[in-house]
Amino acid sequence: MLRPLRDRIVVKPLERKASEVIFVVNAEKFNLGEVVATGPKVDSVRAGDRIRFGTIEDYLSYPEWRAANGEKFIVLQEADVCFVEEHG
Repeated sequence: MLRPLRDRIVVKPLERKASEVIFVVNAEKFNLGEVVATGPKVDSVRAGDRIRFGTIEDYLSYPEWRAANGEKFIVLQEADVCFVEEHG
């Protein structure tokens, strides 16, 4: 697993559920994920939080990392987090 430094966050992207009723052609990347690990200078999120991050325009891309089992993770900065989904 990755150990993020400074204000970096490792996120496992969560897949969107496709509608079974409406067919939509959408090439937009996913921007919802679960925090897996945080660097020592991260204050606003913790491992296990579900977050929405950044805008998914072409100019904004995040480094990807694939684990040995094929799982995909992305690395972003704390400033890229838009909000944390509250539980309950």
